[in-house]
Amino acid sequence: MPEIAWSQLHRRFTPGFETLLKQGMTSGWYDPNNTLQLMVFRWVFIPWLQEELNNYQTRLNNTRKRHDRNKVMVTPAAIDHVHELYINPTHTVFDLLPSSLGMFIELCYDQLGRPSVNRHSVWTIYLDLLGLLRRCAEISPILKAADPHVTIDDELPLLPGLQELPLNEMDTH
Repeated sequence: MPEIAWSQLHRRFTPGFETLLKQGMTSGWYDPNNTLQLMVFRWVFIPWLQEELNNYQTRLNNTRKRHDRNKVMVTPAAIDHVHELYINPTHTVFDLLPSSLGMFIELCYDQLGRPSVNRHSVWTIYLDLLGLLRRCAEISPILKAADPHVTIDDELPLLPGLQELPLNEMDTH
């Protein structure tokens, strides 16, 4: 994305969403240090924000631009090739939260009638899910198994033709 597009995103898109997100913290609805609140926040807000960004990108990409003869077009096939080569979609980095908790929240969302998530309903849905989850006796063991502070240190394999960097034992930083 060119720098001007980033600037426009920051100026036009971001402020409204930052204000909306701050509302939850200033109202006392969301504490990122509370595991249950963090997990519900991730489940509700991240997919919704991603969808909003995708819609913004679609609007931007479908707006007629001036011709730029220096522009280098990348084929969709090349992007697909790189995606297949370097991205493992089943890697844990792509999980918003542990699957057992995600499935449990999904069941609670079903009980709420699967309301549409938008800027006017997102905090209401978050609070309704949170209230429903707090009333469930099954949530405590699921949360203990879903500690967000536990990290999985999967070592990524070195790409073919590359070698490990030497350790500089003289460097003390």
